[in-house]
Formats: sequence, C-alpha cells, structure tokens
Amino acid sequence: MNFMHTHHQPPDVVLNYIPINLHETFQQKVQPLSLGFDEDEFYYDQILRKKKREELGWNEDDKVLITATRITPFKNIERVVNVVNQLNEDGKPVKYIIAGFGSDDFSQKLKKYIASKKYANQIICLPFLSHEALQELYNTADLGYWPTHIITHYEAMGTGLPIILPDKKNIQHVIEEGVNGWKFKDSEIYDTFSNAINQVDTFKQNREQLANSAKLKFAFTTIASQIL
Repeated sequence: MNFMHTHHQPPDVVLNYIPINLHETFQQKVQPLSLGFDEDEFYYDQILRKKKREELGWNEDDKVLITATRITPFKNIERVVNVVNQLNEDGKPVKYIIAGFGSDDFSQKLKKYIASKKYANQIICLPFLSHEALQELYNTADLGYWPTHIITHYEAMGTGLPIILPDKKNIQHVIEEGVNGWKFKDSEIYDTFSNAINQVDTFKQNREQLANSAKLKFAFTTIASQIL
C-alpha cells in the first residue's frame, strides 16, 4: 500500500525513520490525499431543497449563500457580512445563512455587528448543526463560502453546491474556476461574490452534475480506493 499524505512530499519527520537509500523510492510512492465527505450523508436532493425553501418562506428565485464553520475572530466573517450587505444595497438581493455560532463572547459580538447592518434581515445566524440539518441547508443554498480549507466545504460540494474560497495554495485542487466555484484574492472579494450571484441561475441547472463530480473526486469511497 502506498503511503498517503495531504501534501505531495512526505514530512521530514517520516524520512528521519527511513534509511537514506530508500528515500527516493519512498517519495515516489507518496500521493496527495484530500479531505472528503460521506456520500450517504451529503448529496443533491431537489425535493429536499424545495421543501426547505417553502419552510423558510423562500421561493426558487431567492439567492442564498451559506457558511458553516465554527465562528472565530480568525475567520473574519465580518468581511463577508459587509459584502452581503453591499450586494443588497446594490440591488443584488442575497440571503446569507451562517451556521456555527456558539455561546462565547465573540459569537455574541458578531451577532450584534450583523444586527447593526442595514440588511440584517437578510442574514440568518444559527448554532452548530447536525449533518442532517446541514444536508438540508446545503441543498437549500445556491452558493457556499468558507474562509479556510475545512471538511464542511467538501460536504457542501457533495450536494452540488458551488463554493467560494480564498485563493490559497492548499485549495488549488478543490476549485476549478467557474466550473465548481471561485477563488479570490482579498482585493477581489466583492467582485467575486457579485459574479457568483450573477451565475446562480446557471449553476442551479447543474447541481446534480456538480454533486456527481464532487463524489468522483472527494467522496470517502473515492479516497479509500486511492489508498487501497
């Protein structure tokens, strides 16, 4: 069985335990290994999408963004709150679901910041959610945003959700620009989100195809087959 690691090169600490004459052979056997998702828990479901939108009082034309991650200062969710507020101000209405609030001081501070915004009524703040609840909301949403490389964005991709990520080295294998999502530099954040909103209707037609593509790349069964 090949040694699997999340980077293309094995860590030095591993090489320290292998004879020097075997380093080259060992490095040839190293393969990149991605995070992934359980395809039995995260998949595209049009009926679920319609049902959940009806529960929330939203129609199919409403554009919905979602982020599911533990709320911390490091993740700077405020800047996306600002983008969502500006998009609504500019006549591009979008709703924003943020799941991952705790009872800590920063979570309460961020909620107050959101409440101060003109379009605060377009933003929904939720606590940590079960996989079942996230499956519902990922299907309900049209776009996803994550501030960091994290397993929940793979789970969202399993439902065919196109996602937006900061353009970092560790996400290059995740995003195929304009196909399953978008990458952005800090200075491009508003334009990237605006462009994504403009393309929502096109991507909605391809959700099942995007879900199947994510399954072929990032499902746990796919990753397991690469290891064995």
